[in-house]
Amino acid sequence: MKKRKRRIKKHYTVSVTSDYSSFKTKYYRSRFNIFKVCINSMIIAVLVAAAITAFEFIQIRRIEKDIVTFREIISEQKDMIDELNAQKAELQSQNEVLNATIGIKTVEAQEEERIMEEKHYPNSFPLTGSASYVEQDTEAENYVPIAVFEMSDISDVVSAADGVVTMVREDTNYGTFISIDHGNGYVSIYRNAGEPKVMEGDEVVRGYILFIGGGDGSLLGYQITKDGEYIDPMTIIDING
Repeated sequence: MKKRKRRIKKHYTVSVTSDYSSFKTKYYRSRFNIFKVCINSMIIAVLVAAAITAFEFIQIRRIEKDIVTFREIISEQKDMIDELNAQKAELQSQNEVLNATIGIKTVEAQEEERIMEEKHYPNSFPLTGSASYVEQDTEAENYVPIAVFEMSDISDVVSAADGVVTMVREDTNYGTFISIDHGNGYVSIYRNAGEPKVMEGDEVVRGYILFIGGGDGSLLGYQITKDGEYIDPMTIIDING
């Protein structure tokens, strides 16, 4: 039989020497395999490096997934922003149309209100034909503003504006008294000897006949009150109207 060679184990001795005395030198003897230590160290280093690389790879993959997710979120948000901007533009367009419509309606309402106010403003001449103005003594005691007209035979007494007849009664000086409330603080009063053509509660419009002219009804006493106070009718009558 072939004899197996006996492996000779190498021994290493480590000495620790003191500077103070040679008697302090200590010897430590140890045995180890340098090759195995190197291999094991390399394996450990490779494993650590592999672990670090795997960890970094996992982190990178997670970051890439997060980036993809964020990009999808950003894309969705961009689509939402685009949709909201489109809705905003549509609402702005609708708002412009609405404002224009409201503006037109407002102008129409204001114009209608102006027309209604004009219809109820007693500035129209209260006769259909020609007449002469009879001067009054404004300095007389207890004088109340009044415009007296001497009518022609073809003239009729008419309402100066739209309103409601509030009173029809006898008048001591002129024969009959008619008052019309125009609904805006103005009340017009007509005094004439003719036969009245309206009754209390009647709604009349501008130019509606109140008395038929001619005969004994040659004089018209015309008065206006504003908020219960008599004013000079000639200040608001439109003679040419």
